Amino acid sequence: MTPSPDALTVLIESLDGFAAALESGRADAVLLAEETLASAVSGMQTADLTMISRNPDTRGRIDEARHKLSRCRAMGAAASGLVIAMGVSDYGRHGRPSMTPAVVATTPAMMASRG
Repeated sequence: MTPSPDALTVLIESLDGFAAALESGRADAVLLAEETLASAVSGMQTADLTMISRNPDTRGRIDEARHKLSRCRAMGAAASGLVIAMGVSDYGRHGRPSMTPAVVATTPAMMASRG
């Protein structure tokens, strides 16, 4: 019988899946990966952290999880910036257009380049 992975392993794998979904550019993949990631985070809240901490590789695995989380945040911010730059409707968390329109920041240099 194969032992089930601990909560930290599940979290790391979920962050990998979320990053892959973000890279795919497919909204359905991102939504599915969000569900998996939310479940992994819930698992961390109820996990036996004492047991996880007994693993000598825990510090490295926590650093790995932090790195993967930072990567997901960066890709999410980049995707958000791209959507704003393209002028695509801003959708809220319920899948409907949000009430506030997307605003594209402009600088004097950008305005001057437009002639």
